Amino acid sequence: MAERAESLGVTILRDHAVTAITAQDDHGVTVKAGKGKTFRGRWLATPRIVSLNLQAS
Repeated sequence: MAERAESLGVTILRDHAVTAITAQDDHGVTVKAGKGKTFRGRWLATPRIVSLNLQAS
């Protein structure tokens, strides 16, 4: 499944424990994960983050 997702341009982050969901709206979700980083994406799947157009801030 990961190979197919990546072929479609999905960014898959492994070993990033989600510590908080900080925002959610019709356009996506923002979470804190890893070492205090914030990520925003269109989708979130646990136990790991799976997201399109993920941008770290």
